[in-house]
Amino acid sequence: MFEIIKHNTKIDFLSFSKKFLLISAVVVIASLGMIFIKGFNYGIDFAGGTLVQAKFDKAPDLTKIRTSMEKLDIGEVVIQNFGNEKEVLIRVEKTSKDLQKVSDSIQNSLTQTFVKGSFKIVRVEQVGPQVGAQLKNKATMAVIYALIGILIYISLRFEFTYSVAAVIALFHDVLITLGIFSLAGMEINLPIIAAVLTIVGYSLNDTIVVFDRIRETIKASGGKKIPLKEL
Repeated sequence: MFEIIKHNTKIDFLSFSKKFLLISAVVVIASLGMIFIKGFNYGIDFAGGTLVQAKFDKAPDLTKIRTSMEKLDIGEVVIQNFGNEKEVLIRVEKTSKDLQKVSDSIQNSLTQTFVKGSFKIVRVEQVGPQVGAQLKNKATMAVIYALIGILIYISLRFEFTYSVAAVIALFHDVLITLGIFSLAGMEINLPIIAAVLTIVGYSLNDTIVVFDRIRETIKASGGKKIPLKEL
């Protein structure tokens, strides 16, 4: 049977520890730089505004849509494809006008610009600026509370030093993920926050498995000091 890695193969991963630490440090610093310099592309959930998603029978002319939206005078409009060339997202952020009227204006404009029946409205979202700010604060607090809860849980199950190491590992994974989102300009919304919390859960699970093995090895040694490579 074909094997990529032979049975009982032992790889001295710790011999590469300094290189991996250096790479991780560089990636984390780069991620922090992207987050502070470029920031995030907040979705309607956090930025507030109106979002209309339309699905066309064939790929529409985005310039034609943009021209029709400019005539409405509803504020800054962002138009982009979503998923494929036939689906279009129309977003309006930071508008002083009534969100329902903005949504109705967009849909009416599409109806007047394109042949009736050539498209359908798939999704309409409206979030006020105050609600968006509240959601952003709650999402931030959810992540912070999750980290605090993890710190307490690991402290009770293992030791405080273990909990600190676990939280550092979580920060590492989350920061790199958020840095990639910032670099790519991907939209940050509530499903993304849920995904980040999922990453926190998987990262914690892996960390606990490693810590459990370390604790068992230390107990088996009778409390004697064990070299890091053997541990």
